[in-house]
Amino acid sequence: MYDTLHIAVHLTGPGSCRVTMAGELDVVSAPDVRDALRAAVSAHDRVEVDCGRLTFCDCFLRDHPSQYQAVRSAGGTSKAG
Repeated sequence: MYDTLHIAVHLTGPGSCRVTMAGELDVVSAPDVRDALRAAVSAHDRVEVDCGRLTFCDCFLRDHPSQYQAVRSAGGTSKAG
């Protein structure tokens, strides 16, 4: 059974946010994640990415390292679990 990906952006303070993902991150949902991360990085000074509620993740970070690097460059962090 396919678990739909849910992406949410939560403000965590002045100029900062947390992007949370829950469900399955795969080739079909990757463009939505890319768009959400680009928007978060362009709108906030600090971005935290929380992948702790993903139930499946294929090779997104390997295939899209620029998104991960953009978050890191903006002073962000990532969390998986």
